[in-house]
Amino acid sequence: PGGQLLIVDFAPHELEFLRSEYGHLRLGIREDDMREWAQKAGLTLHPPRQLSAPDTLEKRLNVNVWSAQLPAKIKEPAL
Repeated sequence: PGGQLLIVDFAPHELEFLRSEYGHLRLGIREDDMREWAQKAGLTLHPPRQLSAPDTLEKRLNVNVWSAQLPAKIKEPAL
C-alpha cells in the first residue's frame, strides 16, 4: 500500500547532440509535464531539486530530481 518514487532526469535543454550520439528521445523533462504525469498516476509530486553540472562539460545540462508519493489506501485496519 502506498509507496515512494524517485525520478531523475535532465532539465529541459537544447543539446541536440544527445539525440544522435546517445539516443535521447527527449531533451529533458519540463516540470509541468512531470506534474501532469504524476497527477494522472495519482501521485503527490514534490518540487524538484536541480543539480547543476560543474563548469567542465556543459553548463546548460542540469538534472532534476523529483520525489513522488502514492498515498496508502487503507481499507481494513492491521491486526
